[in-house]
Amino acid sequence: MSKHPPIQIVDENDNPIRAAGMDETYQKGLRHRIIHIFVEDPDGNVLLQKRSTSMATFPNNWDVSVGGHVDEGESYETAALREMQEELGISGYELQEIDSFYKEITLGSRQVKRFIKVYKTVIPADTPLKPDPDEVAEVRWFDREALKKLVAEAPNSLTDSMQGYFKKFGYL
Repeated sequence: MSKHPPIQIVDENDNPIRAAGMDETYQKGLRHRIIHIFVEDPDGNVLLQKRSTSMATFPNNWDVSVGGHVDEGESYETAALREMQEELGISGYELQEIDSFYKEITLGSRQVKRFIKVYKTVIPADTPLKPDPDEVAEVRWFDREALKKLVAEAPNSLTDSMQGYFKKFGYL
């Protein structure tokens, strides 16, 4: 985790107050910002990423198309565009904000406190992708039936947020 630049720490109203490293953020349970992006094709299929086995949380689990922390001084949208380039090697696509919320969860001994903005973008299904092997083990397009099957048959293969997102955004 230490190679990541400092991330934006915020107060209870999502106002930036300082920056911190990832280790400090998770050890102290500091409030911070993250982004999630659902990438769809024009037919409504959804691109999911399988997290690398080296990821600190939810290794080898299916996750949103793109996800990441908002670095110090970045806006949510700037972070989303950067993460899309870093994780999938794509840029130049318009983002539509589809949700924004606050969530606290406990992961092992870590208290995780996050403001989350969720975006959607649409790209052609044949867009060349260049997943970052340090973060992404695999990417795959899923149609609605394949998503329903994944949730029904392998719920433990998904990150904590995914099942709720699928229902909330009408994928299931």
